[in-house]
Amino acid sequence: MEMILNLDDADNSLTGMLSAMLTEIIWFAAGLLVVRFAMNFSTKGASQGVKSGKKADATPKADAGAKKCPAAKAICADAAAGRYKAVLASWRREKETGPMTVAALQAVVQALADLEPETLSEEILEHLSRHQQLVRPATLHALMESILSSSKPGLAATLAEAASASKLLAAGGVNGVPGDVFGQDPKTRELRLVSLAAQGKWSQVQDEMKEQSEEARGPSGAAAVRGFLRGNRSDLALQQIKGMQQDSLKIPP
Repeated sequence: MEMILNLDDADNSLTGMLSAMLTEIIWFAAGLLVVRFAMNFSTKGASQGVKSGKKADATPKADAGAKKCPAAKAICADAAAGRYKAVLASWRREKETGPMTVAALQAVVQALADLEPETLSEEILEHLSRHQQLVRPATLHALMESILSSSKPGLAATLAEAASASKLLAAGGVNGVPGDVFGQDPKTRELRLVSLAAQGKWSQVQDEMKEQSEEARGPSGAAAVRGFLRGNRSDLALQQIKGMQQDSLKIPP
């Protein structure tokens, strides 16, 4: 009987040891993925010119009617130098004279996020509503990316929610079809998830992911990891990756 008990104890000990080793391996693999995400996130931020005020304009159609904006160059230069008060002074002086370029608007949202965050959504959406050529998904995406690289990344979600509530009709539409509601396209929802994660809103992020299809949850999970890392919450990023592994979700590179 004593020998049987000893064998049982040995078996339990071995099982426990293997379980502990497997757990360590899972966490180690998840940790490597967090490092990979962090490296990709840093590289992406650098390539986009984070906080430079000189981000590449991805919306040439939106800027078509704004090329003559004389304040755009000065606004971008002031933003690149960190002169956000000068950015807002130029913005307030010139915004009624015509449409701003997207690059200038990117500089403006960073300045507003830093100095007057409570007015950001209202001021930007008012300007967009006056100039229909700016009401495009790509414009909103560019502005949200700029906010995500600012001192208050959570404002990106606020802008997305305000854009959706505005009921503006996107020029060119979300998928090239005019008439789509501004702020309700998949990319905007993904960037909103990044913003929520950057604020450490774990429960809200998980609730929104549960409502998505399995196909969409992989990219959304990656967006959440990006946001957690942006908010310096590597613990939540690691937890997110582990959950994605457990659910057998594809983790994008």
